[in-house]
Order: sequence, then structure tokens, then C-alpha cells
Amino acid sequence: MQPFFRQLGPLLSLAVLPVGTKAADPSPLPLAWQVEPMVLAFHDLPHLLGEPVARLRLLVWEKGAWRAIPFQVDCRGPDGEYLVVPYQPAPKPEDPCGRVGERDELVFMARDAGPELYTEEHSPPGADLFEEIRLSDGRNRTAYVYLAAWREPRPPLSAEDYVAYRRGLDRETIDTMYYHLGYPLDNVFIYDLAITPAAGGNGLDLVDRIKMRTEVVSRAGLLTVTRNEDDFTTRVVAVRDGPVRVIRRTDTRLTVFWGIKTPAARVDALYYQCTYEVPSLLSLPFQVDLVARDVSYRQGYDLNRNALGMKFYSNNDPAGVTVDGKMSAEELKLSQSREPHRWGLLTGPQGTLFYQGIWEAGMPGQKLLYYRDDLSTPDPPEADPGQMMFAYSLRNLLELKDAAYRFNIICYILPHYAGGPEGAVQILENPVRASAVPTE
Repeated sequence: MQPFFRQLGPLLSLAVLPVGTKAADPSPLPLAWQVEPMVLAFHDLPHLLGEPVARLRLLVWEKGAWRAIPFQVDCRGPDGEYLVVPYQPAPKPEDPCGRVGERDELVFMARDAGPELYTEEHSPPGADLFEEIRLSDGRNRTAYVYLAAWREPRPPLSAEDYVAYRRGLDRETIDTMYYHLGYPLDNVFIYDLAITPAAGGNGLDLVDRIKMRTEVVSRAGLLTVTRNEDDFTTRVVAVRDGPVRVIRRTDTRLTVFWGIKTPAARVDALYYQCTYEVPSLLSLPFQVDLVARDVSYRQGYDLNRNALGMKFYSNNDPAGVTVDGKMSAEELKLSQSREPHRWGLLTGPQGTLFYQGIWEAGMPGQKLLYYRDDLSTPDPPEADPGQMMFAYSLRNLLELKDAAYRFNIICYILPHYAGGPEGAVQILENPVRASAVPTE
């Protein structure tokens, strides 16, 4: 195939660039293609470095015409941090990303990709630069998008907006077609999760809250200090609300004990149409090992009664257990598993949530599953008494010493999912990847 990067001829009619909702795919997309966002750094698209972001359009070839699809360019500074600006409701602040740099990221959804073009006669009319990007899942399926740059006049951008951030007097929300997340104002932990009917859910909030519980045992063993999610102090410092993802930046501290506080942790939570994630750093307060002999930590979803009857699967028990507020023999065995916890799946008429944990290589300590299905035992602070909780349980954290390790929990809302974990795990085993097609 001839390269798609080139200088193109005179400006032609733009009538072949319709915008709007993508026509339905006659064959169902594999699960990973339905839910995965694509993030491609511009150092892999070197021909477009230095181009003004305002000139760019992302296109697919569909039914004999070009169609603009939603995308955004998120810029990173020299230190690698996203360039996001302090939140303001209106007017929207000016985009800090003027021209494309090599650290910056092109963001779009895999589900929007289309077929490959086989002749150059179909080039978008009037585009100056044109780059072909291939998506592949490692099997036999491939799809393509095309990134182009225009001078004036430019074709319209796609009108679709996949994810929205809203800030009220006491609440922050993230909304997409498939899920709703809610936070108390300036809080790092989710208090609401609802899966919409568009994703096969019933739209009811399933979560009491995300709980964080840590326990520090003194060296003498005479004192145990516990902390929970209410001991965090969080401030939302910036928000980037684009058509494909929202970046919500927070600065968070935790008071551990005796006035010792963790350093302020800057976290950029990322929200997409079907997924959300919170890439983070795990570290201990300075010299906490001088006063403590053990530190443990658990964090995860505590469900409310709207989740009764759902099934929970994990790599620790692929056969699954039923969430009913009472610990069965199977659940007791699951709670005692010492196998490292990698993924979990919660599914039922209420909708389907799948998640995976990603840990930096060499990170010490144990990453176990914490599981309790017991509504008879309070676990405050909470709004719905008891526990129906699945979480990561981190043990032997003093082995971290003075180092910091990266980790990430990626959550997927799986539209109209049915069945056990086999299909969901395919997302991990056969992910979709995006790469630029080399020019010749």
C-alpha cells in the first residue's frame, strides 16, 4: 500500500465529510473493540509534530465517504504531567495545547475505527497532511483511522461528546451513555456507580462507597492505628473535559498517625465512554518503619442493597459466587485465598463491571483479594450498614521502604454483557493496540 502521508493537491469540495452518529456495525464488535480507548503518543506520528491542534481532524472511511469521529489531543509538559487548567464551569478555559509535541497524546475510541483504504484517490479533499493509523487485536481483526490536517476552510469536527464532567454545590459527577459516577465535592473516592439501561443495567446506584481502610501496628504491638477514606483531604485542582475523556486532577493527603501525613499525592483520574482508571503512586510516609512493625491497606467497592443477587467472579474463583449479604462456604474459602488478585467481574441485571489491577514490576508486598459478603456486621463509616465488598488487600507494605511504585486499577463497564468471566478476560488477553502505519 502507498504511504498516506504526503502533500495533497488543491482544495476540493468538502461535501464528502459528513458528521454525525456512526451507522450501526452489521456484525457485533468483539468486546475489547467495544470498550477500549486508544491513546497514541505523537512521537509515533512524527510527521504531524508542530501542527496546530485546531487544524487536525480524525476520520474513518465509511460507506463511500469520509466521516469525522470524536478525538482529542491531550498535551503533556516536560515533566510528563498533563497540561490541564484549573476548573471553571463557564466559559470553558482555553485549551493549553496549541501545537502538537512529541509527548502529547491522540485519544479516540476503538469502536469508531473503520476499514482500510486501498487507493490514494480517496484522500480527504483539501488536507495538507494525512497519516494512517492501524488498530489490531493480535488476532485477525484490524481497523483504521486517518489523522489529517487542514488549512482554512476546515471541515467540521464530530458533534459527539462521549463523557461529561459536572460540578454542583456538593457533588461531582461523571456521565457517559453507559455509566454514572458520583463523588462528594472534592473527594477522591467514588460514592455512586450506576450502569445505565444503554449498557444493559437498570440505572440504580450499586455502591455504598469505595472504602479505603489502612492499619498500622506499632513496633511494640501495643497500639494499632486505623485510617479510612474520611481521613483523606482532597482538593480538585484541574479538570480537562474533552469529547473522548475527562481528566480530573486531585491533590490528596492522608493523616496516618501522630501527625504524620503522607506527601500530597497528585492523581489524574481518567474517564472514558466505557472505562475509568486512576493511575497512582504507592509509597509510605517518611521513616514510618521506625515506629511501625506492619502496615496493611485495602481499597475497593462496598456495594449497597441494590446489588443483591449479582454474581462476582475473579481469577481467585472463576466459578463465581452470589452476592446476597451472607457468607457462604464458597465465599469463606474465597476470602481466604492467598493467590495474587489480578481481576474481578461483577455482573447481573444491574449491569456489568469488570476490573484489572496493574502493578509496577518489582513492587514488593502481597496484592490479595479482600472479599466480604456480610450485611450483619457494620463497617463504618458507611451509609448502608454491613459489607458486600470486593477490594485489593495489600500486605507487608513495610517492604516498600522509601521507594514509590506505580499502580493502576482499570474499570470497564461492559455493555449488555452476559455469561461468566471467559469473555471479559479476553480484554486482557487480546487488547486492541494502535500504531502508525510506516510511510514508504
